Parts: sequence; C-alpha cells; structure tokens
Amino acid sequence: MQTVDLKYVVRGDRANPVVIILHGLFGSSRNWSYFIDRLAEQYFVCAPDLRNHGQSPHSEHMDYPVMAADVVAFLDQQGIEKSIVIGHSMGGKVAMCLALMYPKLISRLVVVDIAPVRYNNTFSSIFKGLNSLPLDLIKSRQQADDDLAGYVKQADVRQFLLQNLVNRSGRYQWRIPVQTLERSIEHINGFPELPVGLNYDQPALLIHGGKSDYVLPEHVALMDEYFPGHTRQQIDDAGHWVHSEQPQHVLNALIEFMADSR
Repeated sequence: MQTVDLKYVVRGDRANPVVIILHGLFGSSRNWSYFIDRLAEQYFVCAPDLRNHGQSPHSEHMDYPVMAADVVAFLDQQGIEKSIVIGHSMGGKVAMCLALMYPKLISRLVVVDIAPVRYNNTFSSIFKGLNSLPLDLIKSRQQADDDLAGYVKQADVRQFLLQNLVNRSGRYQWRIPVQTLERSIEHINGFPELPVGLNYDQPALLIHGGKSDYVLPEHVALMDEYFPGHTRQQIDDAGHWVHSEQPQHVLNALIEFMADSR
C-alpha cells in the first residue's frame, strides 16, 4: 500500500495529549481553523490535508484503507504513539477505519455527521460544475461563482468548493484533482468491508446535526456493532456541516468528551 506524505498544520505544546483532525471531501485542514486554535490551548493539535486535498500530494489510488494508512504513516513520522482522532464526513470514515484497523493508535474517537455505510451519490452536479468551469476564461472568483451557480444552487456550498480554486501566475486552476476525485467517488461514498467481529471498544462519540440526513436511526445498529458503547450527541439547528453551523456547540461537546483524557 503506497502512502503519501501528508501536508499538515500543528498547534500547541507537544507535551499535551495529541488531537488529530481529519477534514471532509473537497475540504482541507483550514476548514477546522477555529477548532485547531482553541483546542491547541490544551492539546497538541495536528490537522493533515488528506491525499488529493489541500496541500497534500495527489494520487490515483483513493479509498479508505489507503487514506487511513497515510495517517498512520503521518503519526509514525511525527513520533505520535497515541492520539484522539476527530473526523468529519469523509474524514470521519477515515477516522473510523483508523480506529477499527489500528486501534492501539487511537485513545478516543470522534465522528462528525457520518456513518460507516454506503451513501447514494449526490455529487454528480458538483462534479459536472467543477469540470465545466472554463478555467482559461475565468478572470475572477466572482465569475467562477457565477458560472458554478448553474450547477450548485447553494451559495455556501459554492464558496466551500471555490476554496479549491487558486490563481497561479495569473491563471486559475483547481488545487484538487477533480477528475481523480470523481473516479474515486464510489469508494468515498462507500465504506470498506472489514473482517467480521472487528470493533473499537474505547471511548467514541458520534456528533450529528439535527437537520442532517447523514446519520439516521437505521445506522445506529451498525455503529453499535463497530463501536460498542459509543455515545451520540445531536446538535440542533445544524446540518451536515455541523461544525461550521454550530461551532461553539461542537467545541463544547469535544471539550466535554475529551476532558478526562488530560
């Protein structure tokens, strides 16, 4: 399994317990800056960009076992023997794979608004929009937003996606390998088949948005199977991007869950 060297940001004192934060699809470590800065007051916080995202290298191979292996290689590189792992959406699935496949490396697990299940593909219009953007003709981010609006109606989602549009030497380019992500979407929407009986029995917390449909009652049994004794906390008035919509509530939940790890 060929791993890549993940780019990352770190904050805090290395003498403190380690927290790893894993972002979601189309995101990067910068999406968690609010949490990185605040958790760094009590923890040593590491936020890597997952492969094909942010500043990290690109690779045609993209599934959860290899993304988990990237994080394991990162932990080894940093000399981190045990950490608390927080992951949102795609990053939450990476975090769950880490906990299930490499449990000795994880002291606590926090999964944000995702379950270990296969989801329907809801990204077709997004990829169509990203692929259709005439990069050679784009002169401003506003123009890119206007063009993307024909495919992605929600302004906040467009702004999130356009964080990946960068101007290099006067020409706009995607920082992410759009076509590679599109080819990998079946892996990203899914969850790997793992050995029967595999579970993670250390403290785990599932945070989910009250308005989100990513965590449903029918997912609870599988969560119980993989993560026996895990606890769930619903954040009202929040959707899938619960940490962006209700940051203080999510931060409070994280601090309470991790309090006795110090």
